[in-house]
Amino acid sequence: MIGFAHALLLREGDILFLYALIGLLLPLFRNVKDKTLIITRAILIVSPVLLNLFRGLTDNKYNPANFFERKMIETGLYYGITEGNFRNWHAVHTDYSSLFNANRANFFRWWEGLLSSNRLPKVPGMFLLGFYVGRKMIYARLEENKSLLKKYSVGVSSSVCLLVLRS
Repeated sequence: MIGFAHALLLREGDILFLYALIGLLLPLFRNVKDKTLIITRAILIVSPVLLNLFRGLTDNKYNPANFFERKMIETGLYYGITEGNFRNWHAVHTDYSSLFNANRANFFRWWEGLLSSNRLPKVPGMFLLGFYVGRKMIYARLEENKSLLKKYSVGVSSSVCLLVLRS
């Protein structure tokens, strides 16, 4: 509720709201076997590739983010926020009620961004990684888990290098 209130009353796009929603799902994984936890995490982390492929093959026709984009545009237009003025809208509309109205429209923009960037599957995947690390207390036995950490850091470094080379 705090994240939702913050997103609507102070600043849209509050990460607390997303983290709280995803955190509500973690108890479902409490009694799941480690192997299932790791497989689920891997699927969530890799799923953006499949989602982007699907969006590309369907010419973005079945992108769930499209709904939120339409709602953002509709809500924004209702409050006079357009593509041409949204960057300076806050400079002109300085009262709190205008900020609240803009946040209502931008709340949909935030969800559209979460879906378009595939953060909705990636963030729970990272939460499950943290859940696994906590369950195994890897952080408490770093020396014992040195080879695992090296293997993971090589994988992360390789991914970062590939991302840099692509851009």
